[in-house]
Amino acid sequence: TLLRLSNSAKEHAVYLVVNLLERERDSSNKSTFYNTNIVFAKNGTLITKYRKINLQNEPKLTPGKDVVTFDTDFGRFGLMTGIDILNYKPSQWFGFSKNVTNVAYPTAWQSSMPFYMAMEVQAGYVLANKVNLLAAGFNEPSKGYGGSAIYQNDGDVINSFITDKPATSNVISTVDSASDFTLSGFDIIDGEPVSPLSNFNSSRDFDSKAYTFKSIELSGADISDSVCHKKICCSFNIVALSNETNSSEIY
Repeated sequence: TLLRLSNSAKEHAVYLVVNLLERERDSSNKSTFYNTNIVFAKNGTLITKYRKINLQNEPKLTPGKDVVTFDTDFGRFGLMTGIDILNYKPSQWFGFSKNVTNVAYPTAWQSSMPFYMAMEVQAGYVLANKVNLLAAGFNEPSKGYGGSAIYQNDGDVINSFITDKPATSNVISTVDSASDFTLSGFDIIDGEPVSPLSNFNSSRDFDSKAYTFKSIELSGADISDSVCHKKICCSFNIVALSNETNSSEIY
């Protein structure tokens, strides 16, 4: 399998990031297993690997220790997978410590309403950390797995794929690796029809008592308000374009 992956990277002259189960044997023939990302260079050489640091429901695996990056002719990339995206190490180390402008993120993310949908988490990570994100999600919609996209560091979703059917797709786009970050409004899917995901079986994990809610009237063009939970307050500004607001959606 590794030889085929190496040959594929060389044949197409691309950097190839693959997530797999790694088995390591020590001198006493004892096996240790890791959730691992491996990277092949354009010439097919295996240049680095990252062992998942933050394990979740993976009792047979051993966590990795090291934050891993690799350099290409179009920028430096960080590596993470799965629940790593919600943990300080490695997800935030990239911007603070490693001068990373891009992150490669293969994942098997099981979506959970309302805060842990795959593409919702990915988009939030991009806006918070100002990096380009290449997210490749394992697809099994009947169990809530799915959601792949390419995100620009300003939050723009350049291309995406999510479906409620067993399927696979190549998500391909040109990404500006050196763009300056300017925060602006963005659409998850710009101008394209949104297909219903009636067979995408996401779970629900939500205790409303732990949150404070406030209804906002979106009829005004510019809205400034705040909401407080005990001693913590959040102030926000909203620009609502009435001719583009979909009344069937909840914001």
